Amino acid sequence: MEILRVFPDVHPVLLPIFTRTLLYAVILLESRRHPNRQHNINFFPVPGKFVPLFHVGFGLIMNYRINETIHGILVGYMFEFLVTRHEWLGRRRIVQAPHLLVQSLGEEVGSGPEVNNPNRPYLEPGANHLHRAAAVGDMQFVASQIEQVEALTSTGAIAMEARKFRQPDRNGWQPIHEAARSGQLDVLCLLLEVDVVTREDTAEVAYRRRAGMLQVNVNARTNDNRGYTPLRLVEEHQGIDSECCELLCQVGGVSLGPGDNDRNDED
Repeated sequence: MEILRVFPDVHPVLLPIFTRTLLYAVILLESRRHPNRQHNINFFPVPGKFVPLFHVGFGLIMNYRINETIHGILVGYMFEFLVTRHEWLGRRRIVQAPHLLVQSLGEEVGSGPEVNNPNRPYLEPGANHLHRAAAVGDMQFVASQIEQVEALTSTGAIAMEARKFRQPDRNGWQPIHEAARSGQLDVLCLLLEVDVVTREDTAEVAYRRRAGMLQVNVNARTNDNRGYTPLRLVEEHQGIDSECCELLCQVGGVSLGPGDNDRNDED
């Protein structure tokens, strides 16, 4: 083969797709996704987060060639960086999947609430089914989860069950942030336990929070309390004249983003 004369150290098996590089890139990505999962490698128990390092160390001890191993790990880190949603990009990725592919296959495969939406949102690690339901406006699922909380009688049980409505993902996004970004007015009303009333004198719609059980913070911030509040997400993605913006303003929402210093506690 002509290419072997130019690159004599390249094994023919690796020529088409650099199999070992791809293999270790997948190993790195899997270890990042499941850092605490135990693996048995050559009879050694290894936590997921140390699997790539184990392969490098084992290769050095056994005097194996580790150039493909290191190359694959670096490729894995680069791929992860390119496809992760970054706060400094407004939760966008540097590299996006083709829209046609997203519509055909979706961005994530898994169980959860059934939603008839071809553009299923990508969920970061740490997210739950309420994040997805809030993002796509699945009111039926959100309402069913609220009913489970309301059916409880123990204060402790209510507090434990309501925590999932405030659960942050890896980037600190709660279900309320997903609903705010996608402009899901009805879901926001459910999460914030808001009553919609009509003023008799002006016939205008008003929003009032009631003393509920979920205790969702209208001014919760993403990214370890340094990122966006729901109102800022609505302003940026739905506009300041949107109904969602009016709702959040009436119930005490404050517009904060990265770099803004203010309290996010409700009055």
